[in-house]
Amino acid sequence: MIKYLHIILALLLSVSLYAQQNITFSLVTEKNKIAIGDPINVSMRINYPAHIVPSSITFPELESNQTLNDTVDVLTAQSPTSVSGHDNQGNPLMTWQQDFTIGIYAGGNIEIGPFEVVVGVGEEKDTIQSNVATVAVDSPELQKDKGFVGIKGIEKDPFSIWERILLWFKEYWLWLLIPSLIIIGTIVLLKYLKKKPEVAAPSAPAIPLPIQLLEKLEQVEQAAQWKEGKHKEYYSDVTDVIRKFLEYKYKIPALEKTSDEILHSLSLSAINKNDYNQLQNLFSLANMIKFAKSMPVAEENIQAMTIAKGLINKEIRKAK
Repeated sequence: MIKYLHIILALLLSVSLYAQQNITFSLVTEKNKIAIGDPINVSMRINYPAHIVPSSITFPELESNQTLNDTVDVLTAQSPTSVSGHDNQGNPLMTWQQDFTIGIYAGGNIEIGPFEVVVGVGEEKDTIQSNVATVAVDSPELQKDKGFVGIKGIEKDPFSIWERILLWFKEYWLWLLIPSLIIIGTIVLLKYLKKKPEVAAPSAPAIPLPIQLLEKLEQVEQAAQWKEGKHKEYYSDVTDVIRKFLEYKYKIPALEKTSDEILHSLSLSAINKNDYNQLQNLFSLANMIKFAKSMPVAEENIQAMTIAKGLINKEIRKAK
């Protein structure tokens, strides 16, 4: 039994060493010299044999806005990619790569890395490090004890203010002329039109609203939609006319209220009790048709129209 355990451990060790020998981890920078604060693109690339399960590898994945050290920050990090291929000997190979952009905020030779990748699970793990990429960062040298240098004196304007105004008019006179002509032309046209006032044609006397509403009821009565089984449409047309009449006579927003709200508002007004009772009967009948979907008889349809026309005719006679 112990012999077999030794064999298994030897195999694992040999596989681990084989994997370590065949895994390469490289760190490549786009440039090797930049100015301080300039962004620089970097790529991490890991090549490993295709037979190694990716889940057994812990890749050093970076994120955007990550701080690597006191002088280097990751500005943006792309999502890692994995592609398959072959090495120089034709063996299957996998390549894991992540591209990212860093910012360096110190001068001198700045080292990036090394990064680590861990291969294996449990106690059988190997750590492989990348190379260290060195970037030369130029930073401006500060001069000491010289105060402010390189400041030039204030130059005198060679033109006077009037000369500048004349130069401006000489360059932009056309842009002033066109709006000025438009304004003057508009003023002249308005004065000309005022001298010829239009003679308004005599307008026909306005038809009082109660008469208009009565004519609308007569149209609804002639259409007699209830005879075609359109009871709901018939009562909607009748009550719409009555709502407009109530808005006209009692100054209440009847078109925006329910029938119960209308009756409540009317109870607070100076409405005749008989008129109130007739309106209550009309709305009650209309609600039964529209919401309870009951089937009225012909006498009820005629009664609804009689109530509506009677209320409006009463108002018309009072106005004469």
